[in-house]
Amino acid sequence: ADVADVADADAAAEDEDGDWDWDPWFPDGDGEPGLGHLEFPGFPADQCPEDMPDIKEHHSMFIDVLKAKPSLYAELKSRRTKNGVTFAKCIKTGFDNKGHTLIRTQGLVAGDADSYEVFREVFDPVIAAQYPTVNLANLRHYTDMDSAKVLDTVVDPAGGHLLAVSAQISRNLAGLRMPSACSLEERREAERLLVQALTASLEGDYLPIAGSQSFVARPGGMSHDEEKALTKGGIVFKEPDSEVSLSSGFGRHWPDARGIYFSDSGRLVAWLNQDDHVRLMLRNMPNMSNSTSSSRGGQLKATFSSLSLAHAKVVEQLQISGHGFAYSDRLGYLSSSPVNVGTCLHLSVSLKLPLLSREPTLWEICQRLRVAAVPTMPSRKSLLMTSSRAGSGILEVSNLERLGSSEVEQVNLVIEACRVLIELEMKLEGEAGEAGEVCDKEALAPSAQARGAAQPSARLAQCAVPPLPGLPAVSVIEPQRLPGLGAEEFPGFPADTCPDLPDLSNHFSIVCDILRRDPSIYTQLRNLRTRFGVSLAKCIKTGMDNRGHSMIKSIGAVAGDAECYELFRPLFDPVIRVVHSEKALDVPHCSDMSWSSVHGGPLDPSGKCIVSTRMRIQRNLAGLRMPPACSYDERREVERVIVGALGQLTGNLAGQYFPLQGSMSWPEQLGGMSSEEQSMLAKNGILFNEPDAALVLATGVGRDWPDARGVFVSSSRSVSAWINEEDHFRLMLMQQGCDLKAAFQLLCGLQGAMQDSLASVGHEFAHSPRLGFLTACPSNIGTGLRVNVTMRLPLLSERSDFKPLCLRLRLQARASRTRASRGLVDVSNTERLGVSEADMLHTLAEGLRLLVELESRLSKGSEELDLSSFANA
Repeated sequence: ADVADVADADAAAEDEDGDWDWDPWFPDGDGEPGLGHLEFPGFPADQCPEDMPDIKEHHSMFIDVLKAKPSLYAELKSRRTKNGVTFAKCIKTGFDNKGHTLIRTQGLVAGDADSYEVFREVFDPVIAAQYPTVNLANLRHYTDMDSAKVLDTVVDPAGGHLLAVSAQISRNLAGLRMPSACSLEERREAERLLVQALTASLEGDYLPIAGSQSFVARPGGMSHDEEKALTKGGIVFKEPDSEVSLSSGFGRHWPDARGIYFSDSGRLVAWLNQDDHVRLMLRNMPNMSNSTSSSRGGQLKATFSSLSLAHAKVVEQLQISGHGFAYSDRLGYLSSSPVNVGTCLHLSVSLKLPLLSREPTLWEICQRLRVAAVPTMPSRKSLLMTSSRAGSGILEVSNLERLGSSEVEQVNLVIEACRVLIELEMKLEGEAGEAGEVCDKEALAPSAQARGAAQPSARLAQCAVPPLPGLPAVSVIEPQRLPGLGAEEFPGFPADTCPDLPDLSNHFSIVCDILRRDPSIYTQLRNLRTRFGVSLAKCIKTGMDNRGHSMIKSIGAVAGDAECYELFRPLFDPVIRVVHSEKALDVPHCSDMSWSSVHGGPLDPSGKCIVSTRMRIQRNLAGLRMPPACSYDERREVERVIVGALGQLTGNLAGQYFPLQGSMSWPEQLGGMSSEEQSMLAKNGILFNEPDAALVLATGVGRDWPDARGVFVSSSRSVSAWINEEDHFRLMLMQQGCDLKAAFQLLCGLQGAMQDSLASVGHEFAHSPRLGFLTACPSNIGTGLRVNVTMRLPLLSERSDFKPLCLRLRLQARASRTRASRGLVDVSNTERLGVSEADMLHTLAEGLRLLVELESRLSKGSEELDLSSFANA
């Protein structure tokens, strides 16, 4: 069944290991601050200090209010609501989190309904900043959830543009403090009342979050299997792990009295006691093969109608028991978040607009239509519907307004906006058909000026308007995706703690072979963790989840950080000996990046055999977990540090960073690269996509996709880099022909420049005296260097003894089916550990020279060659 995929920033953040504060209701352990009974450490929540803290370095909507009028602190610091909510409680998150000048949070939360009036002097300015056109002085918000008044407009007459519709409303119970400030007893009372109302009005089931002891019918909460099933459906919310949420108080007593109610149809879902007492959500996915008006636009009305009906039934049941939702004649329905008051409605429509999404006037058009349009990565289901992956152009269109207009008005506004956007897309489709296919730009421009050079379509010029001030922030609803691409780990073997050793009799990987031979290794290592918390389970999860094939064995393990190679050495050393060689660990690895020692003579004097050369090195930052195990914040820190270092390159090496489409981590390009940029990078072979193989997804490298991933491209396009793919950093260069010395000289210079830049900000690449440079995959440790040379060997590559010859030369040769007919093969180095970079390049150069010579001799047809005679080459 289709279910709402409405993971907020907390659920989208990294799901890190952690226990809870000890309590009769909670498991033992020293938990993360803010998840037990105590408040998050920092600014006190019960009483404001006498003097206001220094706020010069703080940035939030609330702090802006205090900076404009500092006397408000002294005026409000001693006030409390009737329920005992203090001013300190409401503003704690604003003082605990400094924020960022470019990305301002609201900086305060409401503890109960009275907070909006008792502390009106700060709440009203924050609300006004979010809704600058609303006159709060004379406001009287009105609600209208009569779905009969919603437009019947067919927004997608041709079909194929409207992919999905979701709607959600948040509510709090009147008389109780909200989740940010409520007591344990109040939270349990909210759970009891809401489950009772939901059960009486809707057909469905309630599952408390695993570990909750509050719901009598399900002590201990949902089972592991139930949690896996709900996670797969995208309807589980997790404990908050961002300091903004933890300091707001949303995590206290976790997971007690939190849970999920879902209807029997699976379309309607309710979250209890997350950041409000209840969040009702409903999602529809139109059948794109159906050409009816319902599938082409009626789903917007149908979705809101179903949500409105469910809301009315819950309200009716609450009234029977003498309760209701918190509501203000002035501000409407009240939420813990001041920017959500009014309707507390979020309507989101997923539209496929590949042409319009490239238009530079799109932002102004959406402002004029009073909606937000956020680019997002396509969901797997949407991709299947549209039969396309490239240049997705998928936008999440949602209402900007919550306050000052009714629910019906907001829904109708979104419907009309979607109709206009789809109409504009169809006009652009007509233009493209008339003008023919537009040619790509010759090069990727490294400057922001060049990026802004795109001109709007003539048919859209009439929609261009000046920028409007005070645009509200928009919540991004994450599309449903493959398991392992969201915040959660790939389902299967646990990633935090090792269970008893599974039956490995039908598993085929290097790791499983080792553990079958010596199960004591598993017993010895299963409870160990690195200093950064990486477990053995995390490292071997992919080997346990994927049985593999007896003829094609994967490694079955990855490193989560640099320490894994030493802490779990009894397992990794045998793996390394199989992957590299039995003698690879006999002596410490020796690195030599001195390009001057590499032979510079011609390898292919005729120029007929060697087509191109590609070099790449893979590196990770020391002191941070690698992509299989890093947290959401660590990945963003890697992006910040690496891109900052790349930004120091000069001349032809200077370039531009393109975050992956859908990434919201890079402040200079929120939403990531444009569809045009994505197409050009793909055309030039320097774009990486999300993993879709279970073998890779199970390693953990796909979590939180596509956040904090991107591609750097130099102005010459000869140098590129991938950020946060398999490793923190992959540096690549390409040249025509095969001047190994010149290519290696450039590579050495690039690495040296990066190391100097990183050192200036206190960072360095992870390196071991024993194993060399450390990578997530054990196959790349040592030099971390791979050189691929594309060769044209039509005669030599057809011989059965060609590949054995390459192995003797310590080379690997691969020919794809599409290339084989032309005799093109990729020849690369097999050695990375136990040999220096300079020595490896010498071995490669001698092997390439011999292959060129042999191809030349065969082409002359003057003699029969016995390749076995080159066994000692």
